[in-house]
Amino acid sequence: MEPRETAAATAGGGSRGEIFIFNGPLSGTRTVASADATITGSFANESFGASIASAGDINGDGVNDIIIGAPRFPLNGADTGRAYVFFGPVSGSLIATQADAIIFGEAVNDDFGVAVAGGKDINGDGRPDVIVGADQLFVTTGAGKAYVFYGPLSGNIQAANADAILTGEVNRDLFGMSVTSVVTSMAMALVM
Repeated sequence: MEPRETAAATAGGGSRGEIFIFNGPLSGTRTVASADATITGSFANESFGASIASAGDINGDGVNDIIIGAPRFPLNGADTGRAYVFFGPVSGSLIATQADAIIFGEAVNDDFGVAVAGGKDINGDGRPDVIVGADQLFVTTGAGKAYVFYGPLSGNIQAANADAILTGEVNRDLFGMSVTSVVTSMAMALVM
């Protein structure tokens, strides 16, 4: 039986961000020093690990994968934000740029990656898909967006090329601040 993985996020120096993965089953007390894997953000103020979710088995190898958001809050500079997908099992010490798929946000300061979700087959092809939120908190206009990407995913992907882009109704809606997928036999619902 495949071990369950549990991830916890914490901000690293300069808000680069770092996540720690603990393989289950878990019991007792474990410190970050005993993590089975550590993934560190790729640059200062990236906010890597601001959101984390299971991505399901995106690459079809029988092992669950993980998606990690890095919205790049505009503390010292501007960036589009990113979401990183790592194929499981994840072990050792890695940096974000070693991800199996990197999804780049659409516009500067969109807050792309503030929320991530995955593990559900939204388009019915038998592979899990992922959703990335961009609430547009730090831009002067924008209602927020949620981007849907159908699996499998690999390489560098631009948010503008998402399989579906959902938008809020009015300016400052913060649509996409929280995302999840709920799939039934008849419909797919997104909760923002």
